[in-house]
Amino acid sequence: MNPRFPSLLGAILLLAGLLPAQARIAEIADLEGVRDNYIKGIGLVVGLNGTGDGTDITKRMLANMLTRNNVNATPQDVDSKNAAVVMVTARLSPFKRPGSRLDVDVACINNATNLSGGTLIETYLYGPDQQTVYAIAQGPVSTPTKKAEGQSGSSVVVAHPTVASIPSGALIEKSVEMQIHNNRNVVTFNLRNQNFNTASNVARAIEAKYPGTAHAVDAGMIEVKIPDAWMTRITEFIASIQEIRVEVDMVSKIVVNRKTGVIIAGQDVRISKVAVAQGSISVTIEENPIPVTAAPFTEGPSIAAVPRSEVQITEENRGLKVVDGGESVASLAASLNALGVAPSELISILETIKAAGALHAELEVR
Repeated sequence: MNPRFPSLLGAILLLAGLLPAQARIAEIADLEGVRDNYIKGIGLVVGLNGTGDGTDITKRMLANMLTRNNVNATPQDVDSKNAAVVMVTARLSPFKRPGSRLDVDVACINNATNLSGGTLIETYLYGPDQQTVYAIAQGPVSTPTKKAEGQSGSSVVVAHPTVASIPSGALIEKSVEMQIHNNRNVVTFNLRNQNFNTASNVARAIEAKYPGTAHAVDAGMIEVKIPDAWMTRITEFIASIQEIRVEVDMVSKIVVNRKTGVIIAGQDVRISKVAVAQGSISVTIEENPIPVTAAPFTEGPSIAAVPRSEVQITEENRGLKVVDGGESVASLAASLNALGVAPSELISILETIKAAGALHAELEVR
């Protein structure tokens, strides 16, 4: 076996070996109406060691904070070098109830240089309408820092001190209302990868378990009517549907990452009969300086060297390889390996085969 063959196959990741032919509905579809929601607010981080932003807006926010705490103050009365205006964001998961906690992220808005050691004061987090308060964030911030140290004692610290996080730093005040079913008592499942065959398979699988309840609306939506007997146990009904295993139809697609050389191909990718020629050009430069003796009575070294370079260009012709029609990506890898093709070269070959109309799959290059 060609020694390059294992490395070439390492560059081609076959989804046939990674993804099962069947999957649970919970793994391929989301329940409509059940999703995460993003909330945000503008806050102040105080207690900084002179690394704040020092802007007028920070001074006004500090003065307003003091006034709300029964301390009359104007922007001229405060120094904002120890404070910074920040954007506070969080992701509110479905079914989170008031009293639960959320992780929050904090990022500088103005020119503060470091949030380390600071504390976020009470900040209201709003929904998209900017009217409803869903959570209140507060607490000491934690900035990400990475440190690498060698045996000699030298070290390098890499940090991004203008962003921070507060684990469990927000307290939920209001939960987001989730409407699992509509007024017709229908729940809707949305496929993550839209496909007509997969949608039909999902509808048929649900019909087999609950006759007369499911139908595929389009390539990405399946509606399921809740039986009357399950109206008092909707959660159990949805859970039972999510556990149903269905056949997943995979799209013929190849994804190529130029930076890493990784190629991911679906199991149904096929190639028509095509001839591939792949060569390599190598350039060799050899330095052979010529020693020269200096003339008598001259200054400088008595012996010098005159540079002389020999340049050779060699083109390796590996011949024309015929790839039989109907081959899969695994067979293509074996065929191209006979040419000694490296992963970086394989990317160009795939693009050329696609341009010739012999690759029957979508080629996505990133």
